Amino acid sequence: MGGNSSLGYSLSAGDWTPSAKLAGTSLDILSMSLSANNITVNFQGGIVASYGLPGTGSMINPSANQSRIEVTIQRLGSYGNGLAFYEADPITGAVGGLLPGQVGYLIAALANAKSSDLLLQPWKLPIYGQSLTFDSLPISNDKNYGILLLVNGREDNLFCSYSLANPYGAQQFTTLGSTNRWLTVGIEDIPLFINSDRDYNDLIVKFTSSAPLVTI
Repeated sequence: MGGNSSLGYSLSAGDWTPSAKLAGTSLDILSMSLSANNITVNFQGGIVASYGLPGTGSMINPSANQSRIEVTIQRLGSYGNGLAFYEADPITGAVGGLLPGQVGYLIAALANAKSSDLLLQPWKLPIYGQSLTFDSLPISNDKNYGILLLVNGREDNLFCSYSLANPYGAQQFTTLGSTNRWLTVGIEDIPLFINSDRDYNDLIVKFTSSAPLVTI
């Protein structure tokens, strides 16, 4: 990821070993971890590679206790974007009886976020290069959520963590890392099908919980 040269590649079935080079020298793999649909590989020299499935960005926390979920948002993009979190079916991503990609899905998702007081307008988010932590958002630990990006704060220009809801099924969200207690999601605010730099750091959203999170 990162730079206009980045492309999305599909791997065929089989066994694959990740590799990395620095200044032409191959780096040893120090550790690998698997969490839901995300694989994190640590190479020597502090190089970290993350592999995730398209559409990552929704989350569930099936814990029965009432753990508090903190949401930390970092901004590295120039657009004044907004964010919204909406309750979605944990299996299909459906909201209001609509599936991702069906007509009206994004409208229903935004309406759900508004009714749950989970719409963060651009002025509530950090300025460029800064981060903010929200520790009192009404996010329930027993529900699944999708994420919406309001590009430049516009409600008629939305990207969704469920790729099928985006134009051409573009993957505008990706998992940057996850464990059983936190999940980090990177967001690209320029459409992949136009001229995106594919750096997935325009907004970085990290969910942290005192109880385990499970990503889907």
